[in-house]
Amino acid sequence: MITNTLELRMTPGGISPFTHVSQYETGARTFEFRLFDGNAEYPIPTGASVTLYGRRPDGVGFSTPCAVVGSKLLVAVSADMTACAGKVECELELVSGDTRVSTENFYLLVEQAAYRTGGS
Repeated sequence: MITNTLELRMTPGGISPFTHVSQYETGARTFEFRLFDGNAEYPIPTGASVTLYGRRPDGVGFSTPCAVVGSKLLVAVSADMTACAGKVECELELVSGDTRVSTENFYLLVEQAAYRTGGS
């Protein structure tokens, strides 16, 4: 399993982080997210649900649930995330009771596959 680690701020602004993936990639890579409020690690509320939301360059949106493992968030790369080459804008949303909070936006830079033009 390949792991890409990203540190995300809970306050939008600044330069958005990014990570590279290949078009049509699925199942072999996991994103590990660490969240920060300023310089301090952001405490993920007990029982919170976390979802990665994104929009591909073709306008299609997707959502993928994240696993909370201690202070880290894990999500496996899915076919929805990598179906379209280009810059995929994403964010994580944490929901705990009536509270919703999102991270800064980040980007998946999906590199175009050289060997085929369609998925499957």
